[in-house]
Amino acid sequence: MADAHADPALLLRDFVNTLNIDAGTEGLATPADLAGWLAGRALVPSGTAASDGDLGTALALREGLRAAMLGNHRGAAPGTPDLPGDLEEALGALPLRVTLAAGPRPALRPAVAPGTVAAGLARIAARSPTRPPTARGPASRSATRTPASGRSSTPPRTGRAPGAT
Repeated sequence: MADAHADPALLLRDFVNTLNIDAGTEGLATPADLAGWLAGRALVPSGTAASDGDLGTALALREGLRAAMLGNHRGAAPGTPDLPGDLEEALGALPLRVTLAAGPRPALRPAVAPGTVAAGLARIAARSPTRPPTARGPASRSATRTPASGRSSTPPRTGRAPGAT
């Protein structure tokens, strides 16, 4: 089985499954739980502190990803323009940038250096099943979206994440 650290689909699955709906258990009940979960997957350095605001963003990201995965799994129409509201809001709160450096397709990358919970969550979001907006203009190689820049309107990808529930 592939390592969740190396496989984006497994990372997303594990993140979404920090809430076990069937068992009614919450794996991210406190900011310390969030920091520990991120550190355990090498998304932030050990000892990184998380705030209540970080936890709120993480929970919104998680539930938005869950809704997007479920919609995709249930056969939502390809090219559906709207992301779940929680995911839109969470993505808008994270320091992300769009880059073309990774190849011919735009890709999301964290816009800040590692070491903060926001950067760790941005690393999860960068692996999410969403397509980033394309950079505009012939000279544009990347665009940055920070918390102040608003929301994205990118559609979910049509592929399914293995093991997503």
